[in-house]
Amino acid sequence: MGLFQLDQKRRAATEPRHVGTQRVQEQRVAFNSHELRVWRRRDQGRSQCALGPLLRCHDRAVAPTLSAFQSQSETVTYDEFQHGLLALGISVPAGSSFRDFVRKVDTNGDGSISVGEFIHVVQMIKQAHLFKPEHAQAPDEHVLRVVDYSPTNLHAVNPVTKLQSFMFSTKPQWAKVRWVHLAGFKRADDLNLRRLAIKYQLHPLALEDCLNQNDKIRCKFEHYDDHSFLVLPVLRPLHADKARHIQECIAEHRRDVFNKRQALLKDDGTPTKQQSPTKDVLAAKLNELKVMMREPEQLCVFLTKDGNILSVQEEIDTPSSSATDAPSSAFPLWDLVFDHNMAKSYSKLRSHDGNFLVVSLLNAVVEEMMPLVEVFEAKFDFQGQLLRVEGTKFDTKRFSRAKKQLIAIEKTVRPLLDLVQDQLLDQDEFNRGEVKNYLRDVKDHLKQMAAELREHQQTLAALVEEQKRISAKAQADVMYAMSVIAACFLPGTFMTGIYGMNFDNMPELHWEYGYVAWWVVLITIITGLLAFLKFVKGWI
Repeated sequence: MGLFQLDQKRRAATEPRHVGTQRVQEQRVAFNSHELRVWRRRDQGRSQCALGPLLRCHDRAVAPTLSAFQSQSETVTYDEFQHGLLALGISVPAGSSFRDFVRKVDTNGDGSISVGEFIHVVQMIKQAHLFKPEHAQAPDEHVLRVVDYSPTNLHAVNPVTKLQSFMFSTKPQWAKVRWVHLAGFKRADDLNLRRLAIKYQLHPLALEDCLNQNDKIRCKFEHYDDHSFLVLPVLRPLHADKARHIQECIAEHRRDVFNKRQALLKDDGTPTKQQSPTKDVLAAKLNELKVMMREPEQLCVFLTKDGNILSVQEEIDTPSSSATDAPSSAFPLWDLVFDHNMAKSYSKLRSHDGNFLVVSLLNAVVEEMMPLVEVFEAKFDFQGQLLRVEGTKFDTKRFSRAKKQLIAIEKTVRPLLDLVQDQLLDQDEFNRGEVKNYLRDVKDHLKQMAAELREHQQTLAALVEEQKRISAKAQADVMYAMSVIAACFLPGTFMTGIYGMNFDNMPELHWEYGYVAWWVVLITIITGLLAFLKFVKGWI
């Protein structure tokens, strides 16, 4: 059985909410033939897509209709069903046309509509409406990937090309978890996100948070009736080349630290000579680390109770020919989780439920940030060496840029730590078995990064103090040199003042060698003063 092929007989005999592909096509034909009209609302205050009853079937607008259902097994009449559709903004034909239409909806033919049939038909109508020609989307604006997996089977579609077939399909019976990953969407009015919202009955408030473009670095975990919602900020290097350079700097710094420790362990007393990098080399390394990371990207994860995991990231993660879009600039979440983990036959991820997949997504986000924190140790080492080489010529703007980067990373790490520690670990689904163990490992990584950030801030403060001491020492040296020069010319000032008093009886003024004698005496005094300050006092 393919990924989007359904067992028609099994679905018709068991659960009326999930119908086969042929049945769905018959319903869509019936909807189009009866010219069903779906009314869409516009919310001018927040986003341009209607997120209320358009996306959810059990909304306040249909409360009078759904109140007739006391349980999933009870039903409503055709008239109540018609009123419920009208309450949702769906206009249906009257008379015999409506009776023909409702026979298509009543899959078991019992003369009434069940809750499952009611919700399912509303989903089908609204989903079919979003595939009309006026909603056609330009190609290459998104990438949708789907993988169904169980401990023994794995079926992935990368990318999904038959989008309409997928939206009208369900998870295969053999699959334990279905992961749907949407990379690249428009915040203003994303069509595919609305289609997924109808397919999985996502809550409008969760979609509002997903589409909110002014709240990118907010961590959030919410429980709704039939699904949970998780928001994660993704902070990563600027691009793949920058990530490789960061890893090289970290490895180089670790080698230097190891060599220094090995030199300290030698007990022969022989001094070891290590060639220090030049000023130009240090400046070049720091310039490469001047801009390290991108703006935080928002990753939204929806967890349904029936094993469907939907992840939505802002940027498309496939190579692009556009010069303004770097081929490897987006977050490669699919590669990190599927290619490096799930696709392996021995993957532990496939042996667990969807909660373990959510922890894997969270772990991928955390691991992307770890090099950004670790590289500051090497960066501050380079800055310290360059500061001692350049002295007062050191550019202090490097410190302010580093401080801003540390603050930006801390604004991401700290909320993530609070999310894992105070919310996720308190949930029953994340607080048992291997899910708990791996989530605690993620928490340990976040705690380690938070501790390293505090250490880096202390190191930065120490470098700032060292720069201040160097500047103060340079200023003191200037003042000292000026004081020595003033002290040297003080005897000359004294002698000039004496001979400038114009006394009548001053034989030196009329002496033939008086001018020469004045200079000889002055130079002798200055030389003696300098010798006294240098050799006796040691002040020079």
